[in-house]
Amino acid sequence: MGLFGVLDYINGRVFCDTAEQLNTQEFEKFMNEKVLPAYPDKHIYMILDNSKIHHAHSLDKFKKDNENKITFIFLPPYSPNLNRIEGLWKWLKETVVYNNFFKNTFEIKRAVVNFLCSIKYEVNKIKKRLCF
Repeated sequence: MGLFGVLDYINGRVFCDTAEQLNTQEFEKFMNEKVLPAYPDKHIYMILDNSKIHHAHSLDKFKKDNENKITFIFLPPYSPNLNRIEGLWKWLKETVVYNNFFKNTFEIKRAVVNFLCSIKYEVNKIKKRLCF
């Protein structure tokens, strides 16, 4: 199980979704089902780390089909401090994972989803904690 996430720096919105695997197909599905529909009339500039799933050749068609809607900008290698979504993962771990024992993955998933739901409308808190 994995988690995809996007942080909108401008308005403090967070989009996240769980996936059975973190692979290119699931990333493309996340982009098509969550990210692109959230901004139907805007051009998206998405800052990404250099994960293999972001560079896979199987994404070439998606990138070409959506070149008028989205531009991928890749961070330098080994620079998680520049990737503001890493702050969300840290916040999630501090709130949900640290000092907690979960009996199974279902409990972990439920706790993660509850955390994400709890901050969904906390735009000012998200901006203060995650945005420049």
